[in-house]
Amino acid sequence: MSERIGAPMAPPASLHDSYPIGWILTYRHRNGATARSGLRLIGVVAGAPVLDPDTGVELIPLAEPGDTQYTPTRWISDNDVIGIEPRGAGLDR
Repeated sequence: MSERIGAPMAPPASLHDSYPIGWILTYRHRNGATARSGLRLIGVVAGAPVLDPDTGVELIPLAEPGDTQYTPTRWISDNDVIGIEPRGAGLDR
């Protein structure tokens, strides 16, 4: 069995967090695979999270804030989520 050093696995209870489709999610932007930048961005949750089989990390599909069809343009790690709120609650105005 191979283990990833320095990549903690999320406990089972933390997987499958609730990310309602259409809600606005704030997340930390990454420069490359590991380095976090100081940027905080928003996106619209475009579908159900999936578990990355290589890392064990939950990934959330996001669409651009103005996309009413919720077409995913990027996937972000559950570890980078800062917050989530319904549309119209302030972030998307």
